Amino acid sequence: MINFFVIFSSSKIFELHGTVTHLMKVAGTIRLDHAAGDGMLQTNGHIDRNVNRYIKKNQKDRSDEEEMPSLFFQLPEELRITAMIAAKRGAPALRKEHSIALELQKAADLRRKRIEHEKNLENAKEEYIKAWDLIEVYHSDRGWKKLSQAIRVMNSLSSEAARLKAIKEQITIRVKGFGWKEAAHAWSKGGTAYDSLELMKHFVNVILPMEAKLGVPSEPTFKVQDNTTKYALGTDSGLSVVNVELNTKSVEDLKTEAMMERARREAEGETDRDANLQAHTMPNIDDTLVGFSIEYCFAYLDDDGGEYYAWIDGVVERIVNAEKRMVDIRWNEEKVHTDDVKVSRHQLKIRSWNGRKVGAWRKFVGDQI
Repeated sequence: MINFFVIFSSSKIFELHGTVTHLMKVAGTIRLDHAAGDGMLQTNGHIDRNVNRYIKKNQKDRSDEEEMPSLFFQLPEELRITAMIAAKRGAPALRKEHSIALELQKAADLRRKRIEHEKNLENAKEEYIKAWDLIEVYHSDRGWKKLSQAIRVMNSLSSEAARLKAIKEQITIRVKGFGWKEAAHAWSKGGTAYDSLELMKHFVNVILPMEAKLGVPSEPTFKVQDNTTKYALGTDSGLSVVNVELNTKSVEDLKTEAMMERARREAEGETDRDANLQAHTMPNIDDTLVGFSIEYCFAYLDDDGGEYYAWIDGVVERIVNAEKRMVDIRWNEEKVHTDDVKVSRHQLKIRSWNGRKVGAWRKFVGDQI
């Protein structure tokens, strides 16, 4: 059946409506191959009878193209009939081939979406780990909870680079750790970087009031996209929409995986979270340091003779020489061998504060993790 409503219409809207109506009546559904076939016939005019040649017009308005019907109607009647019979006989095989191709396309698209979704989940877990690290920093000596603490730390830092690093860290804690996008502030504008004073104003005028209003979250938000994807089947039974679950893991399962990965990195030495929990400035070597929970970095040999570093915790027992920064440290007996000394003398060098080599020292915060 030829859709003459479409052929004789000059309106693109009516053509679309007519095509859809025709496909629904003839095929019972709107298949891509049906629609493409009708669209090709209409666009190329293969079944156009060229009715303009039957309309009386001035000779000067006529053209040779208007005088000729489409290619299909230029064929002999027998050949037209043969073409229609061949098309009808080949239609089932063509529909099957098209359906197989469509299913392969859907399967490939679903594989792509699964890969993309898995990548998004890995990114979400990584963001969750980083957010936990930042929340942990907030609850340590490094996190600024009050204005007086922020001013004291900023005044104690001797360089603008150190002040910038410190204030940026505090803003990042709120933005990426707490998930407060409203707390964000650009690091630069028009190619000119903001100085620490400008960022400090933002911290005082925006972040601290926001923190007083919202409170500190107990844990970060796990940001994950929709777990399903949708597509239309287009079967003869109807255009049903199918939800395909991309994974079967719950948000709690994903959180658990992220925390296990976080613990693994720390256990295998890929990360050192304690280093990120230290105050911006080292403590003074005076009587106030007595009783200070300290960690000191030692070098040891493994079974193969290779050297490795390990942190041993203890308590500063006595200030031996404040000028030379010499102190006595009583070690945690659970961390040292029974034959090892329980108290030893060490120099707490300025450059070794929160370092990464033998002789480095820092506050012991292991019981906070």
